[in-house]
Amino acid sequence: MINCSITENVAGAKGGGARVGTAACLELYSCTVAGNEAGDSSGGGGVHIYGGGQTVLFARNTIFADNFDSGGSNADQVTKASTPDVDLEFCCTEGETWAGDGNIDDDPGLSGSFHDDLSSSSPCKDTGDNTFVDWDDDIEQSDRIRNTTTDMGSDEYL
Repeated sequence: MINCSITENVAGAKGGGARVGTAACLELYSCTVAGNEAGDSSGGGGVHIYGGGQTVLFARNTIFADNFDSGGSNADQVTKASTPDVDLEFCCTEGETWAGDGNIDDDPGLSGSFHDDLSSSSPCKDTGDNTFVDWDDDIEQSDRIRNTTTDMGSDEYL
């Protein structure tokens, strides 16, 4: 998935934004996963991944924020069960620390009706990696790279 917003979804169990099962792969480039809710109190408001080593969540320049489980926990941006691979680089996972180059765990400062606009003080502005961007526009058809460095998330700050 490129330049997409996965927002305002509610799941009956785990994986409010997305649920990745055994031997599956979810790739996210310059996406925003925000404002989702999992109906299960044990996780995955944003993305829940489960299964063996062939199951992969691969994300670059992506924001995971404001996702909750039914218990109200906001520390549920990405959860995994068993031994799947989670490969994140230049991602913002609000309240969670994940290994990988350029990852941050700050509040991304999202605004807008679809939780995909960056505020002027967002730590996600100009902090992505341009090597993972080979398209011209963001989700709102604005220039994907407005300054010298791409933003994290689906929408470049104007």
